[in-house]
Amino acid sequence: AISWLLGDPLGRREAKPDPGLYGDGDGEEAFTVSSTEPSSPPAWRRVVLYTLIAATALQASAFQVMFSNSAGTRGIEFNAAYESVLDQALAEGTRPIYLDEGGEPAYIHAYWYGVQKGLDVPSTFVHLLDNEFPPYGALVISSEGSCKDCEMIAHEGSFLLYRKKRPNAAEVTTTKPTPQSPEMPPGVFVRPRGIGLDLAGNRYIADTDNARIQKFDSNGQFLMRFVTGKEEMLQPHGVAVDASGYIYVTESFRHRLLKFNPDGTYLKEYTGPEVGFYGPRDIALGPNGKLYIVDQGRTRIVVFDPTNEQFTAFGTPGAGQGQLMEPTGVDVADGKVFVADTGNNRVQVFELDGRFIREWPVPQWQKNIQTFPDIAFDVAGRRAYVSNGATGDVFIFDINGKQIGALRPAPIDGRVSPSALDIYDGPGGHQLLILHMGNGSTPVASDTAVVAVTIEGKE
Repeated sequence: AISWLLGDPLGRREAKPDPGLYGDGDGEEAFTVSSTEPSSPPAWRRVVLYTLIAATALQASAFQVMFSNSAGTRGIEFNAAYESVLDQALAEGTRPIYLDEGGEPAYIHAYWYGVQKGLDVPSTFVHLLDNEFPPYGALVISSEGSCKDCEMIAHEGSFLLYRKKRPNAAEVTTTKPTPQSPEMPPGVFVRPRGIGLDLAGNRYIADTDNARIQKFDSNGQFLMRFVTGKEEMLQPHGVAVDASGYIYVTESFRHRLLKFNPDGTYLKEYTGPEVGFYGPRDIALGPNGKLYIVDQGRTRIVVFDPTNEQFTAFGTPGAGQGQLMEPTGVDVADGKVFVADTGNNRVQVFELDGRFIREWPVPQWQKNIQTFPDIAFDVAGRRAYVSNGATGDVFIFDINGKQIGALRPAPIDGRVSPSALDIYDGPGGHQLLILHMGNGSTPVASDTAVVAVTIEGKE
């Protein structure tokens, strides 16, 4: 368009093949160069061009003036006051800084300024997940406009800086199971997300939205429940039982790992390595006696050794081999660690020490992180079972990552939403246990929520 408006003010030089220039028949082409004289377009074209240039300059200048004059009223999109709030947060010295938002991706400003200031962004900031909350004592930058249970530090423009306080309600200190709730009887779940087995084949279910763990025998008969730790247990997610019968529960709401005695009485809690857990999800017991925990908010797998109570971790944010993005499920079998790397739409396999082995794609996982896909590997059958609550399927893969089939549990209230998986091998047969999250807040009975599928113990 500009060329047309300008015409050809400089003229052009153009080279064209001229095979007749040389007549030696050697096949080579020669070229002649022709020139055109500069030409002037009609005057009205130049008037249009200069008018557009002037209008563009005027609009750009007007925008800059308006932008500068509206510093106190600009919204989240133009990050008004964000750098000032961030500088105050950095001056507090607390790490990491949690980033909360009210519908707009304000956290991206922290990443931008963090890069400008030379910060190690992954270790400095934690972007809060949907329906997740910062731990007590955490420093938070928020665009929500208000906060609960917080100690306000700064409020500038659209942004808040505060420290998360504990609520005033008395802490729950009961260390033994509480009486059954008449409103929610045993054997009923609301959005359960985790399942674990002990050596006797008993099933431990993380009854997530009822904030309790329920125990059943291998025939599905209710045995007991326990509901609390040092303080009230909220959103239990993963369950694992070691060879001594100790029960470990990941609690995503309070970002901790809880340890219970075999009778369900509270024993101890752990907050994780380094900066602590953030949104711990699934948990699996390895043959080395160590626990492998999906620390979703930190984008890593945390390894806990109960013998010395030491933590290690592997996995960094990203899409490369050995890197993770929104992991949700883990299983340890056949001397390997299988990870549902949900944000990257793939399964990754690691050595017990975290060294990458291989991967395979699960394209159906895309944008379905909130269904918390899980993975279970059947050593006898050399098959991996992968849940996908968004489609209602449990996909079956061979050892090389080739999909060879799928299962679909019966729907509950019109919805199929498999979440946690586990492999059971006992008197009832060789089975895949599928835990059904159900439909929203609708209670689900245990005989419907836990589906046992008999599987062959061979290739």
